[in-house]
Parts: sequence; C-alpha cells; structure tokens
Amino acid sequence: MFKIHPERNTSRLHFIVLLSGVFLIIFSIQTFRISFTTEDDLVAISGKVFSTDMYITSSKSFKTKQTHYSSNLIVTLSGNNRLFKITEPEKYSEKLQKIKAGLKKGNVATIYIKKKDIIETGPKIYRIDAANKTLLSLEDTKSEDIYVAMFSILAGIALLVVFLYLRYPNFAKKYI
Repeated sequence: MFKIHPERNTSRLHFIVLLSGVFLIIFSIQTFRISFTTEDDLVAISGKVFSTDMYITSSKSFKTKQTHYSSNLIVTLSGNNRLFKITEPEKYSEKLQKIKAGLKKGNVATIYIKKKDIIETGPKIYRIDAANKTLLSLEDTKSEDIYVAMFSILAGIALLVVFLYLRYPNFAKKYI
C-alpha cells in the first residue's frame, strides 16, 4: 500500500478517513430507505392539471470543458401551490415527453409523494396517474437511488478498512 512517515502526525488523517467512512455509511442507509419506498409511504394529491412546462438545463464542467444536459418537467395542479418537478439526465428525455403528453391541461391527475414531504413546495414525485393510466411508476423512481446507495456503502466500508489499517497496522495485517 503506501507508507506514512512516523514523525508525521497522522491522527488528523485517521479522523478524516473515519469521519468520511461513517458519513458514507449513514448516507447509504438513508438512500437505501428511499429506494425501498412502498405504496403505504405515499400520499396522493389530486387535481386538475394547470400547466406542464418542459425545459432543458445545461452545465459546463471546468475540468473536461464538456457540457452536460438535463431535461426538467414541472407540473402544477389547480388549487395547489406546489411545483412538482421531475429531472432526467438526458437532453431530450422521451420519458418526460410521454408524461407531458399524458398530462393534458384540465384533465385530472394524481401525483404521489411521500407523507413526510407533504409540507414541502417542491417534493419528489414517486408516481403519476392520469386518465386511468400510470404515467410514472414507483418502480421507475426507486431504481434510480439503489446504485448510489450500493456505491456509497462499499466506499464507506473501504474507508473504514483503510482507517483500521492506518490506525492499527498489526491488527489489520492479522485479520484483513
């Protein structure tokens, strides 16, 4: 691996590695909870579709000078002051275009959000039903977070192993 000189004070490095590992594990547990959302955790908000707006945002990376695009769909319901927003990391998302086509102005739509997000003005959408059709299913929204959760739990465990190796090298060589 790499060698750290004994005269250098490494307790600060150990603390940063430990803190980062613990933070990643806590983040992954929270993300796993989001990805295992069930129908019982959701609350339905119904109303007539007031407007649907779709726009594309772009951001440029400093390092690679590459432009990244994302499609955004904003839905508002009559009598409701919330902006329901869905974002896809593509320039022209067919998924969002199908949802927009299914949400015609004046038709009744039902948007499902988490019960704990009921007071937020821009809650995450987990499901959309309109005209007796499901435009966005719960399974589509849950599958986005599972990969982030898996990566962060593995990175957190790896950082904890590095912490054990740095802090207790004899113990780590014996068991790891």
